[in-house]
Amino acid sequence: QLVDRDQLIAEKTRAAAERKASVASSGAVSAPAPEKDRPAPQGEAVTAGMEQPSSEDYPEGVNPDLITFLEAPTNEKKLEILLEMRDKIDDRLMNSIEASLDIGGGEGSLEERMGYVTSHLRAHARYESRRLRG
Repeated sequence: QLVDRDQLIAEKTRAAAERKASVASSGAVSAPAPEKDRPAPQGEAVTAGMEQPSSEDYPEGVNPDLITFLEAPTNEKKLEILLEMRDKIDDRLMNSIEASLDIGGGEGSLEERMGYVTSHLRAHARYESRRLRG
């Protein structure tokens, strides 16, 4: 199941890069998108139609999903939690996750960043399990 998700992320990343390249090569500048088609502004959820709570809705302004991620005891568990909350991740939450893992972030789309973070966690989980066994 994790492999299917990775393949989906890779396919979406590739498609986004192709779209970006075709727009850049055409040199066309289009009119602003209608409000309903406009991408979510930075800091807001990218999932359409879902009401995402703002930081004011959380006690002390901290996203509970971030707390769950940060409190996970292993990288394997962090990966599992990250994949479960995939549909709720916004730029702000991704920035916090990247910072907690000491990964330079903020570059690329959320899908690209998600792919990088999952790869990072998988690699560290492999080393973690070897170290715990040995």
